[in-house]
Amino acid sequence: MKKLAIFGHPDWASSQVSAAWFKYFEQQGDITLHKLINAQSNWCFDVAAEQQLLANHDRIILIFPIRWYGEPSLVKKWCEDIILDGFAYGSRHALKGKELLIAASCGGVAEIYRTQGRNCYPLDIFLAHWQAISHLCGLTYYPAYALYGVYHKTTTDYEEAGTKLLQQFNSDKPTAINSL
Repeated sequence: MKKLAIFGHPDWASSQVSAAWFKYFEQQGDITLHKLINAQSNWCFDVAAEQQLLANHDRIILIFPIRWYGEPSLVKKWCEDIILDGFAYGSRHALKGKELLIAASCGGVAEIYRTQGRNCYPLDIFLAHWQAISHLCGLTYYPAYALYGVYHKTTTDYEEAGTKLLQQFNSDKPTAINSL
């Protein structure tokens, strides 16, 4: 199984969680690593190259911080430019049968992502469009992995969470494990 890890942090210099997770994934010889910030120029992606990258892999993980209840605009722009009719769905369906995982880092603690919490909704509600996109494209969507409360965590916490995430990414059937 060919694996692709897409890192969607828009400001790599300030990234702590994504940077720590990147190091863990980098140690694996069998995972292709892709930073979206390096794949664009003036908010433009090489559509053919990005689509080929997706087509060449069986399991894809999107890793990004939650910003204003969803993915950063860089990830949204990538999705809008790359996941197109005639490629990802429609006549070609190049993503059909592939697998998608989402890994999100959240500044807030898990308790605020509850129905009675400050945000009023669980994280899965903010990521529901990824499940819908997966369905449209024929992808198998696995439950999201979340690291909550990143502003209150240490580098060691990021590394431990990265180890768990990598285990899920490499498992036969990933499950949602929230690293609290």
